Amino acid sequence: MDFLGGKKKIQQKMIARFSKGEDEPAMSIWEMESIKSQSLPGGYAVAKDGVKLISTGKIHQAMEGCACPMGSVSREFLKKFQTGEEEVLIADMEVGIEHFGRGLEAGVNGVVSVVEPSLESILLAKKVMELARSAGSAFYGAILNKMASKEQENQVVERLNDNGVPLIGSIGFQNALQNACLAGKPLSDVTLSMNLSGIVDKLLQKQENGKNA
Repeated sequence: MDFLGGKKKIQQKMIARFSKGEDEPAMSIWEMESIKSQSLPGGYAVAKDGVKLISTGKIHQAMEGCACPMGSVSREFLKKFQTGEEEVLIADMEVGIEHFGRGLEAGVNGVVSVVEPSLESILLAKKVMELARSAGSAFYGAILNKMASKEQENQVVERLNDNGVPLIGSIGFQNALQNACLAGKPLSDVTLSMNLSGIVDKLLQKQENGKNA
């Protein structure tokens, strides 16, 4: 948001668009026709080991107002961003389904739901699948996270199957990862007992196929 002048300036643009009768999903906030990673000025992305991290914005103080401008900025960024060769963009959204009301799914190739071992998370994955498909987006499936045992994983998979949610893969609970986060250590220093190549391969295959799972 700072790159576009800050929250207040974006709010002013949104108010001007609303006064012209434009709906929020159709608004244009970015003046660029297209966005590429190399076109972003220095200071707006943190890079390490070939990975760049970009944040839309943050709530910094109480009574600051709603996060609507952040949703508008994110939606248009995803629509206009052009990935380069061997470049992949992953949008990590907040837990829940509010971003579907902002139309963010229109700018992505596919939607993935991360499911933890709880009934609420399973039902949320089903809702995410339904919303993504109703919006014309591909729903790639669910990735299980923080599974404490094979028995627990099997129970979650069974519930997902009952709700028609396809499975991409599973990640077990990682004590080393949790301890590193608690200590504030870089995750690159952690040796994890998991192999994500199968999950990555499935995601790439689904993207190439361009089909709903």
